[in-house]
Amino acid sequence: MFKAFFTKISIPAWLSLLVIGCILAVPRFYWMLTGNYNAVVWIFLGMAALPFTLMSKDGRRQAGFVRPVSWLRLVVAFGVGAAGAFATYALGVVLYGAISPLNWYVAIKATFMQRGDMIAAAHANPALFLAFALPAMIFSPIGEEFFFRGLFHEALAERFGYATSLGMDAAFFGLVHVAHYGLVLQSTQVTVLFPSVIWWILLIAATSLLFSLARLYAASLWAAVLCHAGFNLVMMWCIFFRLG
Repeated sequence: MFKAFFTKISIPAWLSLLVIGCILAVPRFYWMLTGNYNAVVWIFLGMAALPFTLMSKDGRRQAGFVRPVSWLRLVVAFGVGAAGAFATYALGVVLYGAISPLNWYVAIKATFMQRGDMIAAAHANPALFLAFALPAMIFSPIGEEFFFRGLFHEALAERFGYATSLGMDAAFFGLVHVAHYGLVLQSTQVTVLFPSVIWWILLIAATSLLFSLARLYAASLWAAVLCHAGFNLVMMWCIFFRLG
């Protein structure tokens, strides 16, 4: 599954990748907390490159770097991801309303507001929305799915079995996304948005399982990428157009 140089490392592959994932998470947390959001793209690019750096051709095929059993299933996967994002929006509104910073989408919206009148500009010219949404539909879906549902999942499955690896992958995915919601930097102090951050972790972990099911449904990692892209598109739409 893995290239020879990686298998010769004394640390098990799954543990090595967990360490790599944690290392990649450090600048992600720092950049998100300090408002350097565009720099996070470099993390996604690094994640996207890792399967080609560490896995053999057969390993990548086993991880799902293949054509889907049906192209229509990619469309279904995209729709399922979109529905998951809207369900996440609806739950946030039910629990916290449409203006509270405890609502995860409201908090993410605030990060856009810090970068100028992006949302106001998109309201005036909806075509601009695509300029903001397309990067979110490309970089994080490809980078995160290649790493989490591809490389990391296969390493976990090799050691712990398929079912257990789904839970471990989802848990790590949920915790990493605390970088996007749940922590607030005020001066030199980091505040935790509790208990809404627990909801966020659980929701993102559940979304991770949704992406894994999409991959299984289409027998291709590209279904997970499309499911993730659908989620991000509708999440952005809710943030731009549904919140007060």
